[in-house]
Amino acid sequence: MNAGASTLNIAALAALERAINAALGMDAATREQVSALAGKVFCIDCSAPAVRAYVAPEAGIVRLHSHYEGAVCCTVSGAGSDFVALAGATDKASALVNGNLRISGDSAPLLALEKALGTLELDWEQRLALVVGDVA
Repeated sequence: MNAGASTLNIAALAALERAINAALGMDAATREQVSALAGKVFCIDCSAPAVRAYVAPEAGIVRLHSHYEGAVCCTVSGAGSDFVALAGATDKASALVNGNLRISGDSAPLLALEKALGTLELDWEQRLALVVGDVA
């Protein structure tokens, strides 16, 4: 286990993975875009706080790992504040390329993943109908 893979980090990654995959379950178009990236693994390396996570798209889902020994196609590294700035940016692709984050490897699949997850359309009506029924 790597130094950044505390029990708390692993639990947080598991919760985030469940949330992402629940959202993907409500958007077929985004699931297809994520499926197209199957086999690519991305490393998110945050220096402050020290956290490393690996994002591995699969067939219609995203897996988040605290440890990965295979090759990654792209690594994004920087401070937590840089990742927060990216999350709040209106044009994420531009913020990713022009911000303080460092990108190594092939950034094209990373931008495709960002685009797919950025256009995630949630059908709350359908999700609510599963809980309360169609009549309500």
